[in-house]
Amino acid sequence: MTKKSIPLLMFIFLTLSFIAPGCDDDDNNKTNWERYADWRNKNNDWVEQQANRTGADGKTLYTKYQPRYDQTQFLMRFINDTTETAENLRPMYTSTATVNYAVYLYDGTRIDSAASYTSQLSSQGLIKGWSEIITRMHVGDSVEAILPYVLGYGSSGATGVYPYSALRFNIRLTDVPYYEVRP
Repeated sequence: MTKKSIPLLMFIFLTLSFIAPGCDDDDNNKTNWERYADWRNKNNDWVEQQANRTGADGKTLYTKYQPRYDQTQFLMRFINDTTETAENLRPMYTSTATVNYAVYLYDGTRIDSAASYTSQLSSQGLIKGWSEIITRMHVGDSVEAILPYVLGYGSSGATGVYPYSALRFNIRLTDVPYYEVRP
């Protein structure tokens, strides 16, 4: 190989590196909206089915809640008798809360769980719906909550979570450390 052929090979390599991406299959050119359309539709249908589920008494299992900042509703049902916990502490949006939780995809795949997980509810790293759920609970409450993808990981997803994934949480609020009572 001569010194004159090196620039020519570099030119060919660079030219191919710009042309080759245009030769990919159509799937790489699809947006997440198109690529995950089937998954998104299944998740949305599942959330709607959960919203319409009824118990043996004929009443709907879940109560619909709507965050103040978003038109998207989420579903929540208390597992415990809330009259027994009504006098317990209730976290505010700026509180730190300790919970036990497990989170699942619509198909039942468990994607995360923790015993004694503590976080500040206004933290940037949390999904939108997390604080909405926790601030509606009192210490000692256990809930099952359904979040549509908009209040979960959204259209981009996360490690182990596809974009447009609805989430089912099982949460027990165990403490509100550092709770400050002001007169």
